[in-house]
Amino acid sequence: MTAYALRDVFGQQGRASRTLVFRLFLITACVLIATAPIYWLPGIPLPVMAAVKNAAFFGAVGLAILVSGMRFIQLGIAFPFIVAATLNFIAFQINGSAEYATYQALSFLAPMAWVLAICSLRREQVALLLKYLPLPLGLIALAVAYAFLAKFGAVPDFRPPAEGLQLQERQLSGFQRMATSTVGFHFTRTGWGTGSGMALILLGTILIGRNRQWLGLAVLTLAVLAPAAMGGRGAALGAMAAFALAVLTMRQLGSLRILLVPGMVLLPVLATDYLVSAGILSERFFNIQSNSDWFVVVDQATTGRLTTWITGIETFAANPVVGGGVEASWTYRQSGEILAVHNAWLAFLSEGGLMAFLPAVFIFLWASRVILRVNEFRPLITFVVVISMVEPGVMFGSFGNQVSIWTAVGLAMHTIRK
Repeated sequence: MTAYALRDVFGQQGRASRTLVFRLFLITACVLIATAPIYWLPGIPLPVMAAVKNAAFFGAVGLAILVSGMRFIQLGIAFPFIVAATLNFIAFQINGSAEYATYQALSFLAPMAWVLAICSLRREQVALLLKYLPLPLGLIALAVAYAFLAKFGAVPDFRPPAEGLQLQERQLSGFQRMATSTVGFHFTRTGWGTGSGMALILLGTILIGRNRQWLGLAVLTLAVLAPAAMGGRGAALGAMAAFALAVLTMRQLGSLRILLVPGMVLLPVLATDYLVSAGILSERFFNIQSNSDWFVVVDQATTGRLTTWITGIETFAANPVVGGGVEASWTYRQSGEILAVHNAWLAFLSEGGLMAFLPAVFIFLWASRVILRVNEFRPLITFVVVISMVEPGVMFGSFGNQVSIWTAVGLAMHTIRK
């Protein structure tokens, strides 16, 4: 399988079309990428953030249609997404509500529209999008860095309004659910998840690909340390795997690998040491009764993940074709907390059965095959694979969380075209 580098493919492009419509597309696309994984910002209520994301998404897709015309219609790309959306709608219509079935269909149609928007552009236009892509991703990195510093009291923290921020994703509806990420981050709680992690990994590898090695490595290090400091073990683990792959495969790092390989071992040790010293792990692991069996120890240390996996397997086994629906797969804890299945693929199996799972896996494998052919994007798909094992809704779900991975898919499609 031939591997490509973004710099080699897009480095010598001609002058891109800079019509007013295309410039508006660039602006709205950057707004979408910059705001997508952010749950809350100071002074901006949650409904306003959701409205901005929705407007940016529909605006960018609509402008891409105006820019590209009939090139937007690419049935070879759209067909698998349409099939997946249809099968998921049917499965969740059978075992759930029409509202949630619509949401599941949108979780495939939204990335389809975004990938088509990027793929429909001309090569010169994509080169310009790639040129400005670090700007919105950099804004996310600044927000993450600020929240990281606020955690240690180095900068003032901001207290988010209590109303609305504690809503679980299942309590949201329609397009608000698509635009709002309950596993993104805000400055106080900072629930680190897929969206901010994907953005940081993508930014770091793009910077390394542009021979800005130290800046790229700093961003990748932030992707590891920030979630570790906040107790986001899944995101930290995924970022560690992405960091390691970047060190091992990105030739732009050159002799820096000699220093970085030991750091790949040291960084997880330092992150674990912090988690222990800050009491994050002690609350979940070391305070467990000494006479507890291994299952209780591991389950409590992983915030009930073993229990959710078992519930998901049992739900799938009871109805393997269309699953048991969302509520049937929930795990109810004694504290009153309700946990979804913390595994993206097991969630599909338990909630929508094989009818929902198979098309999702097909699209994921197709996207992975495309991304793996671009050197700069390989660490990103590694992050996605790792975190999907311990978190729900990684590739499909709240589009705000996944905009970085689908942006990479669209760019990779252009990269591998003859």
